[in-house]
Amino acid sequence: MNTFLLEGWTFIFIVGIIFAVGSFIISFKVSRRVLFSISIILSLLCVGLFIYSLVGIRRWEGLILGLVSISIFLGIWIGTIGGVIIRKLIHIKNR
Repeated sequence: MNTFLLEGWTFIFIVGIIFAVGSFIISFKVSRRVLFSISIILSLLCVGLFIYSLVGIRRWEGLILGLVSISIFLGIWIGTIGGVIIRKLIHIKNR
């Protein structure tokens, strides 16, 4: 476990978790349409960052930037989908 933490993967996982929690919290504050609009815009930024890391940088730094952008992308959509499902379950339960 200590080797895993020293490899640098911890930063990548923490960034993904932060974005997942952030989009989960936002899902309760805004409407579903606004939430998906925000998620799509942030996802397009992540895809652009990933393409830039492949084409523009091309070194180990590009690999790290690509992995961080993938982590952010996954965090955004896990938080968004989780928030929508929980919000729908709470709405059904309150009826």
